[in-house]
Amino acid sequence: MECLKALDLTNAEVQWRLGRAQFKVSGTESSSSEKADLIRDAFKNLSEALEKDDKNFAIHKWYAILLDAKSNLDGIKPRIQQLENVKKHMIKAIELNPE
Repeated sequence: MECLKALDLTNAEVQWRLGRAQFKVSGTESSSSEKADLIRDAFKNLSEALEKDDKNFAIHKWYAILLDAKSNLDGIKPRIQQLENVKKHMIKAIELNPE
């Protein structure tokens, strides 16, 4: 994971892929605090990537996935409050790439 951090994080393509990798690695963590840290870092990377490029379907897709995962860490009420945003970004991803 450390080798990924040496990448150019000013590039939205690199950032969303790093966020996706962090999310995937979080699924292998046994420590809940490590898992939560990875999910929060991944969400941060996807948020920054979305600010740089809001026309990329993959960024919207992974932003929605990470938004749901992050809000799940925060509790049931924040998760319910974010469901509309998750849906909005998934719909945007589909609009940008119907495949």
